[in-house]
Amino acid sequence: MPHEHHGATEQISQLRRVAPHNSNSPFCTTASVHAALGLSNLLVLETFDGLLEPFVFDALPGTLPITDGSIGLPERPGIGVELDDAVFAEHPPTEGFWNMFAPGWEKRESS
Repeated sequence: MPHEHHGATEQISQLRRVAPHNSNSPFCTTASVHAALGLSNLLVLETFDGLLEPFVFDALPGTLPITDGSIGLPERPGIGVELDDAVFAEHPPTEGFWNMFAPGWEKRESS
């Protein structure tokens, strides 16, 4: 027989919805999806992957695609992401600062 307070516990857990913030990379997004699959109170997984240069996805084969605000489920063992060093070598890091408070930041127009 279920405990009489089970409904109240469920209601409280719904108040504690979690929304992980991920602004790092498609690799971290994929890892976050793996972690989120174990959460019963996930609200949303925030990601900034849509602002990245296309080569980043080429350099990280196996990341989960985001389509129309939804992300696919992992189908590969482990995290399932590989690192393609050749692609990274073609795009060495550059110095710069991305000011997320400047007008146009969401379109990568700020400097």
